[in-house]
Amino acid sequence: MTAKHLSFTKIMKNFFYGIIATMISCSALNAQSLAQDLAKNQNFIKLQIANEKVLNMPKAATFGANYNSPDLTKGKETYLSNITGFSVSEISSLAYEIGSAGAAVLKDFPSLERMTNVERLELLEAAADIYLSEQRISAACQGCKRKGLSSMSNQTFLGLIAGATLSGPFAIWGGWVGATLGFWQAAEEALDCIRINC
Repeated sequence: MTAKHLSFTKIMKNFFYGIIATMISCSALNAQSLAQDLAKNQNFIKLQIANEKVLNMPKAATFGANYNSPDLTKGKETYLSNITGFSVSEISSLAYEIGSAGAAVLKDFPSLERMTNVERLELLEAAADIYLSEQRISAACQGCKRKGLSSMSNQTFLGLIAGATLSGPFAIWGGWVGATLGFWQAAEEALDCIRINC
């Protein structure tokens, strides 16, 4: 290969690297812009407020020690009432509130449905960070809440994307065994983290 060919190859290589770098940069900017739009969206804010109500449950201090997925599958509302301190009607009301807000967010941001689970979680974490930035909490505590709120939101979206309806207290969060269990597992992990760091 001549020096001329080598030079041309190097130019083309640099050209393509430049295009890839520009595409990555644009993608990062788009993700950042989308996270900011999401964090300002009233339906997203309603969803996070409802998720925070779950994290502020009356029995938050003992929820992690008492939570068990198989028991939740069997006991449903009654089991959740016993371990959260919410009444059955409060649980039903929260489920509807979370499902309604989640459905509205998906309507406002249809691209959330087309994202991979990893992409959606990264976006939700970035948006949750912006949402939480106004709260006067430590960085460690914010990290717990960011992960918890984004995981709880993602499980809600997974249920809704899977075709869940808003009729009945446990219809949202999608097939009972799937997204509902994921939602409460995310809440448990967040509360354990909050107990240590907040």
